[in-house]
Amino acid sequence: MAIERPRGHRGTWNASGNASSDEGIHSDTSSELVEIQSYEIPRYFDERDGRLFHSHGHSPYPLPVDAHEQHRQNRQHVLLYSVVGAHFLGPVEYVLRPVDGLRRQVVDLGTGTGRWVMDVADRFPHVRFSGIDIVPIQTRHPHPNVWFEMHDLAQPLGYAPRSVDLIHARDIHLAVRDFPRLLNQVVRALRPGGLYISGEWFDSPNMVDDSCLSVRAPHTTRFYDTINGHLRQNGIGSVAASMPEWLRRTGAFVDIQIKDFYVPIGPWDANLVRAGERLQDNLHVFAASMRLWLVEKGYCSDLAAGSLVDDFLLEVNNIQGMELKYRIVYARKA
Repeated sequence: MAIERPRGHRGTWNASGNASSDEGIHSDTSSELVEIQSYEIPRYFDERDGRLFHSHGHSPYPLPVDAHEQHRQNRQHVLLYSVVGAHFLGPVEYVLRPVDGLRRQVVDLGTGTGRWVMDVADRFPHVRFSGIDIVPIQTRHPHPNVWFEMHDLAQPLGYAPRSVDLIHARDIHLAVRDFPRLLNQVVRALRPGGLYISGEWFDSPNMVDDSCLSVRAPHTTRFYDTINGHLRQNGIGSVAASMPEWLRRTGAFVDIQIKDFYVPIGPWDANLVRAGERLQDNLHVFAASMRLWLVEKGYCSDLAAGSLVDDFLLEVNNIQGMELKYRIVYARKA
């Protein structure tokens, strides 16, 4: 994977975290998957058990960053668009409206493959978009108004105070140990009137009829209890349920809005068949990745981790009525 500047592009990847000078939504995998060259692996990645992981020792992020994970992220991008009906909620058009003499700026935290940035930047060509992540797995051919930057979210955001109009953060809870600290950085970077948008999954599924998950799907309950318990040991806790209160506690945000979406696991909901299939597929990839993490951390033997995952996926494939809640919270800086 060469990090290169396309001809005619005024910005580029910058591994120091600072920019230099100033694909289609209907496909799960149409976004370019970055090919990693062998000579680049030591610089950005660790290879373990045949999978590529980030090489930032201080980041808690447990998932691989290879092609399997890139496909998962691209499927999730399409899935969320189909469920939410848009790439964002809130007064984004107003916040990003053109103003003479002002360059609007959007930052996407934990941008992953960069699909969100690329799709939204196409809609707002007058706005500068920055997608930041700990690994360079984004397209090598960004739009002229898109920059991708390497940055560990455990470190301070490198944006001038009151310089950013919109900060977007989607499914980044596995990469952040201290969300209140990160939100203080968000407050610092946003202009007055700027917008923060958070999107996070809840920690475990529920049953659509409110019956007891531990009775209907005991192996699913055991899988999530095990995973979430060990994530907490690594400083990664619940985010979706806590986000509204964290925003209130900053004392800096007004008009805090919450919108919840319920996504079926599997094709049992006639209105969300494809979304359910995508989530089901993604849980297979997620579970396989977490199996490696459990064994590597010494929390489970390979046999025990395999049994945990296999039993979970058997229920994912066969039990109807399970769903995961996805929460979007957005608010404006006072």
